[in-house]
Amino acid sequence: MGVNEGGPSGAVPASTSFYFSRSVVFRAEIGPVPPRDRSYSVPRSV
Repeated sequence: MGVNEGGPSGAVPASTSFYFSRSVVFRAEIGPVPPRDRSYSVPRSV
C-alpha cells in the first residue's frame, strides 16, 4: 500500500477506495442488463 499506489486511492481513505472498488465489481457483474431483467430472463430462457 504505497502513498500514490492505485492512483487516487492514496488520497481517499482505505474504506472509501474499498467501497468504490466493490461497487465497480458489482456493476461489472450486473452488466448493462438490470438485475430485474436478468431474473425474468432466467426462467424464460429455461
